[in-house]
Amino acid sequence: MKNNSEPASLSGKLLISHPGLHHDAFRRTVVWLCQHDSTGASGIIVNRIVPGKTLGDLAPGFANTPLHTLPVHEAGPVGKGRLAFGCWHSTSDENFHIHFGVSKEDAREMLITLGMPVRAFFGWAEWSPGQLDNELRQNAWVVSEVDGRLLCEKSGVALWRAFLLRKDPGLGLLAEAPDNPSSN
Repeated sequence: MKNNSEPASLSGKLLISHPGLHHDAFRRTVVWLCQHDSTGASGIIVNRIVPGKTLGDLAPGFANTPLHTLPVHEAGPVGKGRLAFGCWHSTSDENFHIHFGVSKEDAREMLITLGMPVRAFFGWAEWSPGQLDNELRQNAWVVSEVDGRLLCEKSGVALWRAFLLRKDPGLGLLAEAPDNPSSN
């Protein structure tokens, strides 16, 4: 029987940073939560693409491989040198799949043979026990179900704004506000 004082797991959900969250590591991010339990939480930022860089640019060992053109995501502030491969795709409106932590060989197969949009991720996000739950109580994050259509159609800050607008139109308006309103 589950302890009622223990928060429900949010594994598999998305965390959308609140427009008021100005911490550089998570500002304007969408985090896919891989794990959330009494030992803490971990996930990957799915909307922070390193502009103008590919896997071949940042990891020379991939320069002469089919994976060299993959977009690179800064997936979080922990383990920035650690590389992981992932992919999300939709086969229909109801059939959405996320694959994360796939091997280099599987990533190559997904990209070349299956034509799937594979991505390279460096780092991850991590919270100590209770830390994320505390941030949730402080409204630093908005929790959302995964919307495969949005994940496949949008990226970057546009993805963050789209999830906020879908969750709460008021938050969507806040997301459109300039960083420094006095510069308007």
